[in-house]
Amino acid sequence: MLPAVIGSALVAALVAITHANLFALTLCVLAVSFTSVMWTAWGKRGGPQTFAMVLSLVFQMAAHANHPMDASAT
Repeated sequence: MLPAVIGSALVAALVAITHANLFALTLCVLAVSFTSVMWTAWGKRGGPQTFAMVLSLVFQMAAHANHPMDASAT
């Protein structure tokens, strides 16, 4: 389960960094989706990793939807 925690933290950081730029966020979503789905190649061992990364991606994108992190907003 430790890789799932580390993967989720990395996904959260990537989304937080890239959410201001639509192109960068799109690349982040593609990369995270591809990487997390590749974990399913391990079968039952990769399932929690995939589930944690995809949920982290969805929740982080929803958390930053109404809260821009621009320098002028602070």
